[in-house]
Amino acid sequence: MKKILYIIAILTVFSSCEKDFESVYDETLTERATGSTAELTSLLTSSEFGWKTTMLLESRLYSMGDYFVLNFNQNENHSNGTVTVANVHDRDTSEFNIVHEEGVVLNFNTPNDAFYWLVTPNAGESMGYGNNLEYVFEKQEDGKLYFRGKANSYTMVLEKASEKDWDMSILHERYENFMNAYNRNFCCIVVTDGVRGASEENPLYIKLDEPFTAAFWDEEMAFKFYSFSWVIDNKYMLSGDGSFVFSHEAMYFPAPFAFEGDTINKMVYNEQLDEWIIDNEGIEAKFVSSDLPIQSCEGFYDDFVNTICVEGNTWTEGHGWLVNPYSSTQPLGDHISNIVWGGGEPNLGTVHVVNDYVAVDGKSLGQGFRFSGGSEELYAFVPADIIKLGESKFKFVRNGDVVTNIEGAAERIATDPDVIAFFDIMCNDKGWSVYCEKSDYGGWDFWEVVLYNIEDPSIQIEEAFMYE
Repeated sequence: MKKILYIIAILTVFSSCEKDFESVYDETLTERATGSTAELTSLLTSSEFGWKTTMLLESRLYSMGDYFVLNFNQNENHSNGTVTVANVHDRDTSEFNIVHEEGVVLNFNTPNDAFYWLVTPNAGESMGYGNNLEYVFEKQEDGKLYFRGKANSYTMVLEKASEKDWDMSILHERYENFMNAYNRNFCCIVVTDGVRGASEENPLYIKLDEPFTAAFWDEEMAFKFYSFSWVIDNKYMLSGDGSFVFSHEAMYFPAPFAFEGDTINKMVYNEQLDEWIIDNEGIEAKFVSSDLPIQSCEGFYDDFVNTICVEGNTWTEGHGWLVNPYSSTQPLGDHISNIVWGGGEPNLGTVHVVNDYVAVDGKSLGQGFRFSGGSEELYAFVPADIIKLGESKFKFVRNGDVVTNIEGAAERIATDPDVIAFFDIMCNDKGWSVYCEKSDYGGWDFWEVVLYNIEDPSIQIEEAFMYE
């Protein structure tokens, strides 16, 4: 009896499958391939306003991305045609075709200025930034089209665009708004809740900077990139390098801030408040920029006077703070270079800011500026008080005559145009505002310091100090 039931079940299965089996194999392989490519072509060209996608990519060194709107137009009775691609920076039309290889493949087969920047090899990435030119069609689901990149398996998701999505003027306004803020001297994300230790009273400041690798890119590309840095528990941390991604929905950070499971990777623009607000669940934060430091560095004035102006830079230990022309923006850097190497007589040597300075002849001279004269036995000292304006703000005020054992030094300090300009900048009426990051570096205290001239914030002095 069991054998009879088994035979009946087998016959039933074959009977139920007969129609589907025959309908599949009624077509030749060529016909099935043509049907598949025609079907995808129809899908791509059927959306009235085309498609949109936000790409967040990983390349060998960087986390990149962009927002694209795409409109496909078919050549009559063929699985190919033209595709217009737009992003916040560009719009271009090129060609596409659809072929049947290892599945149905969408090829972007001629150059497109808007789309190809994530594919084109460059100095940093010989294989480009992770985009693909060939995408294998995987499925249609909930009105979206899913593709897998042939080169690196990145999943591209196309969803139907609206007429508004093609209005890049909105995006361009937001882009200009953000970049105007980003190009100021100091910008950061201020976190007041959602990351350990952050509160209104004690915010976490996540600095947003152009990464050092931007030096490898041409000027046209460098503005697209950023990196995050922050200090928690006296430890300096750094994100990867990424590109800004502007879409109609949000601005994305492909290289996110990430700490103990908390992530910041997108923000939105609030038109009413004219502010960029972080849009990650559970985190209260916003983007802030200024020409002067926003974050006060608690206790820095005392550190500056009692440590930096005494012990100095790592390589000038015990000689005070060397004001380095290579660490100073212009015109300050040029004035220092001309003083040190410009050939003026007498030789004033390098210039240091000092506290409790005792000259080689035993004179106790206090605070001020010391010119080295190019020798351990020489000096020219310009007295100046270092006056505290805040925890990380101070100014220099000259308060006496030059004390020196270099013949002619006092006259040169009084008349040399570069020396006069140097003191006009250093002793400006408004003083200096300081940004400082302190962290532990293998048992050493590492201080990254940037002094901003309050009167002209384009003038900056950037230094690093290490102390045991």
